[in-house]
Amino acid sequence: MPSFASSSEVRDTANGVLLVLRGRHVLVAGSPSDDVRTIKGPLPDGVDVTLESNLVISLSGIFDRVKIDSRDIQCSAIANHLVNYFHANCEQLGVRPASQIYIDEYDGVAKLMLSPTRPLLKPRSVTTTVRLSAIELLYVFRTESHRIPQSQGQHKSRHTRSYFFLHFLHKQW
Repeated sequence: MPSFASSSEVRDTANGVLLVLRGRHVLVAGSPSDDVRTIKGPLPDGVDVTLESNLVISLSGIFDRVKIDSRDIQCSAIANHLVNYFHANCEQLGVRPASQIYIDEYDGVAKLMLSPTRPLLKPRSVTTTVRLSAIELLYVFRTESHRIPQSQGQHKSRHTRSYFFLHFLHKQW
C-alpha cells in the first residue's frame, strides 16, 4: 500500500482572533510512494501507528490569508512553545528532545525533527501496522475584522491590531 495521510483540525476563537491548527499526518504502509493520498476521517480501529525513524514536523502559518514567512515561524513564540513542549514531554512520548527549528533548504519550510528512543516493538500484525513518517502543522490566524468590509479608517485599525498580534507571536519582543 502506498503512502497516505490523515488530517485533523482544531479551532479556537478569542478576542476577535480565530486560530486554526491543521495537522496532516503522513503514514506509510509497506514501501513509501511519491504520491501521498489523503484519507477522510480517522484511521480505522486496530491500526497501529509506529515511529521507526526520525520524524520531521513541518510548520507553516497564515495570517489573514497571507502566508507567514518561514523565518518568522522559526523565531515565533508558538514554534518555541512547540519545541519546549517536546522537550518537556520527550520521555513520555518515547522521543529524544526535539531539534531546534530549522529552515529546510529544499522547500524553504520551517521544520523540527524528533527521533525515537525506544526500540521498535514487534507489530501485532503487518497488515494493521503503518509507520508515521511526517507531521505537517499549519497555523491559520484570522482577525474578526478581516471578514467585514472595511472603510479606510477600519483598515488602519486592522493593520495596527495585526501588527501587535504578529509582534506577540514573535518571541523576542
